[in-house]
Amino acid sequence: MAIFHLNARPIQRRKGGTASGLGAYMLDAEIVDPYDGRRHRQRGRHCHDITAMTFFPGVEDFFDTPSAAFRSIDVFEKRKDATLGLEVEFALPHELDRRQQIAVVSNYAAAISDRDGRYVVACIHHKQGNEHCHLWISDRPVGRDGSGNVVWGKKDNTPKANQERLFFYREAWAAAANDALRLAGCDARIDHRSNSERGISQTPFRHEGKNPSPEALAHNEVVRADRELTAAVQQQRATGAAILQVRSEHTQIETDIHRVRAKLKEIAQKHRPRKQTAFHVSLSVGACMKKRAFKETGMPSSGNEMRPTAPAMNAHGNDTLWHQAIAKGMTEFDAACVVMSRGYSNEDLLEMLGYDLEGDLREQRRLRGHDWLVLPEPRVNPAPSPWDTGPT
Repeated sequence: MAIFHLNARPIQRRKGGTASGLGAYMLDAEIVDPYDGRRHRQRGRHCHDITAMTFFPGVEDFFDTPSAAFRSIDVFEKRKDATLGLEVEFALPHELDRRQQIAVVSNYAAAISDRDGRYVVACIHHKQGNEHCHLWISDRPVGRDGSGNVVWGKKDNTPKANQERLFFYREAWAAAANDALRLAGCDARIDHRSNSERGISQTPFRHEGKNPSPEALAHNEVVRADRELTAAVQQQRATGAAILQVRSEHTQIETDIHRVRAKLKEIAQKHRPRKQTAFHVSLSVGACMKKRAFKETGMPSSGNEMRPTAPAMNAHGNDTLWHQAIAKGMTEFDAACVVMSRGYSNEDLLEMLGYDLEGDLREQRRLRGHDWLVLPEPRVNPAPSPWDTGPT
């Protein structure tokens, strides 16, 4: 994956740095430092391929080989605390092949050379899994005097100039790499800005390198644990939000189902076909029957004594309620009211008269909310009922 890694450091003689030593490492060569006569031998150290290129202002190269440029600046700088240039090391995108990597480094180094007239040596180390590039950028502009000799110009190493130059190096590399990735048809991109500048609150990792320090390892371990915890919390929050969304959708669906069912019931009741003639009846019919039986006989009808469901009309010689009522001169209908009303509720009386309380009766009562119900004709032809003549 393409990452942004760019490290710039000055080559300072007081810290043991030399341009010849850096050149020997970059070129995998052997260079003698003309300042102190030391031999810097790096040949054969690298086990990977190296591509070396030079970039200079104008159309004419000032040195025959890159090694000559390193030796020239070591000779020119006489001070023991002199700065001998700037080394810029950066990672190359793994998504680019070797030809594309060489092209993007060439464009980037040429832009640096043209900006300030500096001499630039670029060496790409094609190391498997760690393709990177080293740049040596001179501290002084290079040119020729009237005699045709190579001369180094005046430095411009003020803090403001160095800061602007470093910002340009970072921004130019990000732009060049992203252009190369786009031309290669790759969606990966790099950004030279820090996390704070990009509005990201994440703590960045520290570069470990070949021999990481204990501080870098500890820092990266803390950052890794913090990112894992943050990812777990975000995942939990996303799961909770998804559950709430599903519950809300489920509640809405249930509400819609109830609404549709109520509408269907309303339509069904409104357009229900009537196969038989309907008439109005009240559950107070049973109460009227009990009241009339009590008026005729003086016997209350609230007892719960066991009796057959129909009067024993053919049982001669038995002193039943039926015979008692007939003996008092009651009609057969009045005697039936007395027998049928004792100990039965209004619903029981309606069922005895042939109505289906388990069907339309209770459903209509629930829908209408009162006792006046629309009932079909009885399933059987009952005996004469109180509403034939009306309650007394």
